[in-house]
Amino acid sequence: MFIVDSVNACNVTAGTLRPAFITQTQLNGTGTSLSYGLVKGANATGVRRYCKGKFPAGATLDNTFVQVSSVTGSCNRTLVAGSTTATAGGLCGVVEALVSNPGNANAGSKTSQDTCPACSGDFRGADGHIDSFSSNTSCSAHDAADLGNFWTLQTP
Repeated sequence: MFIVDSVNACNVTAGTLRPAFITQTQLNGTGTSLSYGLVKGANATGVRRYCKGKFPAGATLDNTFVQVSSVTGSCNRTLVAGSTTATAGGLCGVVEALVSNPGNANAGSKTSQDTCPACSGDFRGADGHIDSFSSNTSCSAHDAADLGNFWTLQTP
């Protein structure tokens, strides 16, 4: 496994991350490592273009992580707790109006800045769902609050 300090400097060093951390970070897009801070899988960054020819032997996009300064989604925009979502469609910048279920009351809006492949399937009886970005750093999914039961409208 390899760590790139940034896509600007392109310094690549060998490193160690736990396999479960690697899997979860590649799924979520960004992870917080105790040794390297915020990291993102190389495939989800511009490292291929900016650091071309600077990878040591054995380093690939699949086994390399890039240190980043903020948590970003697949749209490569900074995620903001309480206002950013991930959806199955993953359309960057789409505003989703949240409508309460039941009641059909306007419950605000959030902007999609990330993909969520698992969001398209059955989820607790719903046809799909959105994930709301949280700044909670807990390692347990049960420690993050549930957004609630809403249906959404995508607005231009």
